[in-house]
Amino acid sequence: MLRHRRGSGKIEFISLRMIEAVWRRRNT
Repeated sequence: MLRHRRGSGKIEFISLRMIEAVWRRRNT
């Protein structure tokens, strides 16, 4: 699921986590 792209993996991981949190709040 996680791919290392020139060190962009961390940014992508954080983005995904933030998006998931927003989605959960919207879904609730």
